[in-house]
Amino acid sequence: MTPENAGTAELLDLAVHVARAAGDFLRDAFGRRLERREKTSARDLVSDADLRAERIVVDALRSARADDAVVGEEYGAVAGRSGLTWAVDPLDGTSNFLAGIPHWATAIACEDDAGPVVAVVYDPTRDELFAAARGCGTTVDGGPAAGSACGDLRTAIGALSPAWEEAWHAHRIRLADRLLAAVAHGRQMGSLALDLAWTAAGRFDFLYYECALNPWDVAIRLLADEAGLVTELLPPRPDRPGALLAAPPSLRDALLELL
Repeated sequence: MTPENAGTAELLDLAVHVARAAGDFLRDAFGRRLERREKTSARDLVSDADLRAERIVVDALRSARADDAVVGEEYGAVAGRSGLTWAVDPLDGTSNFLAGIPHWATAIACEDDAGPVVAVVYDPTRDELFAAARGCGTTVDGGPAAGSACGDLRTAIGALSPAWEEAWHAHRIRLADRLLAAVAHGRQMGSLALDLAWTAAGRFDFLYYECALNPWDVAIRLLADEAGLVTELLPPRPDRPGALLAAPPSLRDALLELL
């Protein structure tokens, strides 16, 4: 569906444009030997490609909309005064990218005081673009998309990412025992953005990711919401970290009991 509001359509067009620009750069860099370093641990990497792709996105957004705020994973936040904030992760799935695994994506979203207005996830290796605008549904390459209507956990396939920090090792084992025993299959693919987009497109029945949720992780949930799914931001507790759940309404309560 096309946004009826001209302002929203403009934001969506810009999100698509910058996502494709960053994604095209990353696709050209994919498979090359790149300089990399640890951010917080050996599991959390950043490369020159992350930094250059984010600079492409930030420069394009600031050129088109100088009064908007921008918050990104690598360069931090740029203040704005328009009331709109862009949340960007030009390379979600860096470890996959550096390993030559074609499961990574570029994620761009824009929010106002009421929440996400538009969200885009672009998969450069498959040239697939997932997009959503508030109140206008979710699309894949311009065609309508819908989340799963699965109503039975025993037949469900879930995109999963239990917390990998050492402090949560025992929790991760307990969660895997409960969750994997209750569903048909669990897949740990390594890109929250792309897994969420696939869930919005009905490829996964649900998504459950445990991590320190950043603005770009939270804002792209619009893809799932507009595809008919429900999303839950689960705050951290002493027994588990924070998490994002996206699921059909028919699975929500059963999943929350398990989680």
